[in-house]
Amino acid sequence: MNCVVGRKPGFVYTILGLFLSLSEKMEGESSSLQIHRTSSIENEPRTLSIDQIQYAREAAMYVVNTRSIEEAMNIFTQGLEPVVEVARDEMETTTIEEIKR
Repeated sequence: MNCVVGRKPGFVYTILGLFLSLSEKMEGESSSLQIHRTSSIENEPRTLSIDQIQYAREAAMYVVNTRSIEEAMNIFTQGLEPVVEVARDEMETTTIEEIKR
């Protein structure tokens, strides 16, 4: 049975042989050549556990109860940057003020 449309089975065996010889050659070089792959899920933000969520709630309540409103707002918004514009598509962008209208 042909694995590659329009090609003879010999072509598949030739490609397979080249792949195997290349992989054998690379086994000797594996100590110096390493490919580090990461799953795309590793790039995603981690989800908090229930215990972590509860701890964050308690910490937020502590800040709210022990600081002034201004200090609490500064703590909760520290490091955040305002959104300047929202892209509707590649050609058109709209500012937040236009969306609020």
